[in-house]
Amino acid sequence: AITNGISSLDQAATSGDITNEQMLSGINDLLSQVPESKKLALIACMCIIPIVFMTVALILFKKKFILTTDKFEQIKEEIYQRKLTENVKTVETSEVITAE
Repeated sequence: AITNGISSLDQAATSGDITNEQMLSGINDLLSQVPESKKLALIACMCIIPIVFMTVALILFKKKFILTTDKFEQIKEEIYQRKLTENVKTVETSEVITAE
């Protein structure tokens, strides 16, 4: 009901039936009718709950996914070795094709 009222006020202001000041005043009147419990529920759903989940995710991420310099160097070496192996296979395959 409140969102529909805000939408109606916006449409009226866009079409020029009311001024922007009247629209803002109407929106403030509509928002003043919202009970505190609904405001708190909205704040919880949009702010508090995501903050809690992001904090838990950050803790888990920092705990489980550690990339040290040694680990980074190991990963780089593995990638380099894979590329070398792939290049050797490619060369062998092209030699077989040209030999036929």
